[in-house]
Amino acid sequence: MIKVDSCSMIYALKMDFTGVLSKLHGDVVITKAVHDEVVNRGKRKGKAEAYICEKLIKTSNIIVHDSPSTVPILRLGPGETETIQNAIEHKCACIIDDKKSRRLAMSMNLDSRSIGLELLAALKKKIISSGEFDVFFTKWMKYALPSPEDINFVRQVKLLVE
Repeated sequence: MIKVDSCSMIYALKMDFTGVLSKLHGDVVITKAVHDEVVNRGKRKGKAEAYICEKLIKTSNIIVHDSPSTVPILRLGPGETETIQNAIEHKCACIIDDKKSRRLAMSMNLDSRSIGLELLAALKKKIISSGEFDVFFTKWMKYALPSPEDINFVRQVKLLVE
């Protein structure tokens, strides 16, 4: 099982990467706050990924977990906060692409990853080929707008993995 926050879920949906996440982790889970941010707000703004996410929830490819009963004040958005709290409660990893939020999760000894690292994990486990990696990598750069350092890091690690 892997918990995914709002921006990471949007990236995964735009990249058509949720199936790869399922192969890597089994259940792909979001909280109600993430659902609200991705689906409800997205639909109000006419975002295609909101409708895709809603369809994946209906077909059980994405699971929505209840929000934690008590949520700590982490000075993050509701999606990131609930994702961190829910991952702690369920003792599982999470995907958070926002650096501040991911660093906070890591400081709480939580296994927090990014979509870029998930691309590398999928390549290493042979869930995707090198060619598929390149396609997803291009989409990741387009939609997530990672820093030049992150882009270089993923490129360099890919060379080590292959």
